[in-house]
Amino acid sequence: MSCDMRPEQEIPSTDRIQEQVQRLLSSEELLNSEALRRLLLYLVDKSILGHTDCLKEYTIAVEGMGKPSSYDPQKSSSVRILVGRLRQKLAEYYNGAGQHDPVLIELGKGSFRLAARLRNQASEHGPGMTEQDAIPPEVLSQGKSPIHRFFSRDFLIGVLVGCIALSAGWAFTKSGFKSASYPTQDLHWTPDLRALWAPFVTSRHPLIVSIEDPLFFEFQSHPSIFFRSRSMNEWGDFDKSSELRTIALQHTEAAVQPSRYFTTFGEVEAALLFGRLLGPQVEVLSLSRSSELTWNQMANNDVLFVGVQYSFFKQIKDLPIEPQLNPTDTGVIDSHPSAGGPAFYADQYGAGASDQDLVYSLVTHLPGPSGSTEVESFTSNRSAGYVAAVQSFTRSESAKAIMEKLNEAGGGRLPRYYQVLLRVTSKDSVPINVECVLARALH
Repeated sequence: MSCDMRPEQEIPSTDRIQEQVQRLLSSEELLNSEALRRLLLYLVDKSILGHTDCLKEYTIAVEGMGKPSSYDPQKSSSVRILVGRLRQKLAEYYNGAGQHDPVLIELGKGSFRLAARLRNQASEHGPGMTEQDAIPPEVLSQGKSPIHRFFSRDFLIGVLVGCIALSAGWAFTKSGFKSASYPTQDLHWTPDLRALWAPFVTSRHPLIVSIEDPLFFEFQSHPSIFFRSRSMNEWGDFDKSSELRTIALQHTEAAVQPSRYFTTFGEVEAALLFGRLLGPQVEVLSLSRSSELTWNQMANNDVLFVGVQYSFFKQIKDLPIEPQLNPTDTGVIDSHPSAGGPAFYADQYGAGASDQDLVYSLVTHLPGPSGSTEVESFTSNRSAGYVAAVQSFTRSESAKAIMEKLNEAGGGRLPRYYQVLLRVTSKDSVPINVECVLARALH
């Protein structure tokens, strides 16, 4: 029995539906979101081409989004949020590049079921969308938020892709982004910069820039309350925080769920620097959220990660080469210190908001899981630290000093894999002095 109770109507042929799905998958709206692309394919298979079961939130979570079987729709709204984003992206596509497409793929408000119809059967307002449908449900429910110095994830990624595309000189085609002509002399590609970035520029693999989307605890009140602590990065940390328990007691009516809607300004700046430097040099450059970066992606793509240290180092613990410099919440441990050298590099924070901070930033270059891809991370406990690291690796004057340290560590040549430790002094989250403390060859 079908779950769709709408009047019967002519359905486009399977070939025409599949052609339209391919247009959507390669569209600007979906091209850089693996989660939305995967959800679209799943919903098409189940509700348009499959004509089998009624779609349920739990089924979509487990089968379509890869959630564990313990997923509870009463405790998490991740399915509804992602479906809302897909509904928004479909509306944006059909109001823009797809306004003359012959087949419309619809996702009605309040429904998990896709429908396909010929354009002349659609309403004059497009594929079943109202103005309110184009607003993600998380935006409608949040109201004012006590978040400062953070940007909405969806807003950020949309702006970031556009900015990187402009800075890199990309042209958009039906097959994706294609590198356009760019005056490479403006990028100051010195021999040192070319040596540092040769593994990525000469690679045959696509390049992913992965930016951190840190965990917030969202209390779904009116307006919603978002709680963030640097020491709490897993959903299981909820019961460990007295602050969270206090908020929960004050808002007993509010459901609590994990939220990754935000990222910091530091990731934005770092990704733009990567886009400007590498956009004209690599064939495919895309964005990924750190929470969605998979082992399979690292095995088949080169990856640049930007963010705080724990979220990345947790993922790379089983890579072919083990790091010698390892981050903690308070600094960096050197597991193989040189004679007379420190075994721990401690971050030092000023007492006041206007005081200077001293933090360590770690750049780690490793092989991917298969050994054929490149994985490089720019991490620190403060955004000023990893922004300074990206700046140092993308500017000719600082690249020279880094190359000198690396050549020394490699016995006169650049090591294939390495770690670089930088000491960063900052004020008001702005790096004001960067020193390359040490470089370490990895084997």
